[in-house]
Amino acid sequence: MKKFKKYVKRSLIALGILITILLITNAIFISIRGRLLEKKLEAIRTAGDPVSFPQLAQATVPPEQNAAVFLRRAQAGVESISKELYAVYSNEGFVDGKLSENDLKAIESALSASPGVIPLLRQAADCHEYDPQPDYTVDPQAFIANSLERLGRLRAVSRVLAARVHLLVAKGDREEAMQTCLTMIRLSRLFNREPAVIGFMVSLACRSIGIRAVNAVLRSGPLQKSSHDALDAELALCDSTEAYMHALKTERVLGIESFRSYRTELWPSRAMFPGDECDYLDLISEHFEFASRPFSDLVAAGLELKQQGQIGVLSRLVLPALLQCRVANDRVSARMRCLRILNAVHSRADDGDNSEPMLAKLDLPPDAMADPFTGAPLRVQKTADGWLIYSMGENLHDDGGDLSERRDIGIGPNRTEKDDR
Repeated sequence: MKKFKKYVKRSLIALGILITILLITNAIFISIRGRLLEKKLEAIRTAGDPVSFPQLAQATVPPEQNAAVFLRRAQAGVESISKELYAVYSNEGFVDGKLSENDLKAIESALSASPGVIPLLRQAADCHEYDPQPDYTVDPQAFIANSLERLGRLRAVSRVLAARVHLLVAKGDREEAMQTCLTMIRLSRLFNREPAVIGFMVSLACRSIGIRAVNAVLRSGPLQKSSHDALDAELALCDSTEAYMHALKTERVLGIESFRSYRTELWPSRAMFPGDECDYLDLISEHFEFASRPFSDLVAAGLELKQQGQIGVLSRLVLPALLQCRVANDRVSARMRCLRILNAVHSRADDGDNSEPMLAKLDLPPDAMADPFTGAPLRVQKTADGWLIYSMGENLHDDGGDLSERRDIGIGPNRTEKDDR
């Protein structure tokens, strides 16, 4: 019995020593990784970028200059119209405007029942600021939940405007249809100010709806030169990396807040988080580095393969979303540039110039005609049904303008894509 007690005593002492060693090692590890993490956070602060939710809050925007104010006023009407047009939205023909007489009557009836909606949406689009005033005092999970609810309403706005475009085109009122398209594009540009990748993805989806609407209007018949010029100016404002960079910066804040929450809630495993968070910040920085470069450069650098065990567990989970955001941004950018080329071609034709257009003679900046996936010029083909303009897309291979299944990315005379609905 005495030997047993002595054995137990020694075992407990050994266990205590082992635990002490582990705790000391853990503390040293946390300290080293913590200092590295703080160094990275300080570099972000020095660059003038936010590292916490409160720092994302905008300066107070006067109500008359805040698009979000007018969108809230239009919300009830938008919801009413959306409810009435649910069946119309579900039709395959809604994507490219091939609607039946009953569908068009339903759209006209729904819009007439809420006459104040369109003027409010135009007022929103004319604003220079957009601040949805999200609650930055909540935890990351609640922040995301609140964002999802708000973002769903933005997409509903774009669908209502797209329905009006289809109705106006059917009536032959192309000029008013184009004005509605401009409202859609301007609103989608304002929506870029939604924080985090999830907000940016919705803004891209809204812009895609606008791009399809513009494509339909341009191909429906001639427009005034002022409409072509206004469209070109608006598309030029949308085509920049600024919105994508804003998405990355605000997503980084969401990530930092999430890691901070994990360290508090999962205290026993907090030693793993500083290193993982360092990997996360490095990952965001690498996406910053490639933001203004073609997607092919990112592929060549192997950034899309990093999930193969090269980074921390949590960072590995985030990487697919970052890659999806980059690809979605380039897809929409490609379509906007294709649309800008199409607008220039139709503007020439409407002026009586029916000669074969060459990119170099379209009086557009070279960057506006470059494929965001490869950096090479976009492809232009004249088909029996109209102009086909396209990018190589994510596979970096020219599939001859096959827009199905995203083999190539662009705009054509017929609907060939079902994404971003």
